[in-house]
Amino acid sequence: MMRIRPDILTLEYPAERLNRGIAIIRKNCLFAGNEAGGQRLAILYSFAATCKANGICFRKWLEDVLPRLNSTPAGQIDSLIPEAKQSCQ
Repeated sequence: MMRIRPDILTLEYPAERLNRGIAIIRKNCLFAGNEAGGQRLAILYSFAATCKANGICFRKWLEDVLPRLNSTPAGQIDSLIPEAKQSCQ
């Protein structure tokens, strides 16, 4: 990367790191198959980003939620939202 002003230290800000992830997601969505597949991927990536932002291990959360998803009543769907108890160690 070329610096316009070498006396200014280039830092990576959180927003820049988020944009990098979005660029990768955009490329992966090329292989979603169709619009419905892209929407499903967007939902999955939203959950992954929520977990990451809250320090939750996405894999552990997904392993916990998937078996309970079909049997959870609509009124208790909030119990599936990512919580800090599933944090990565």
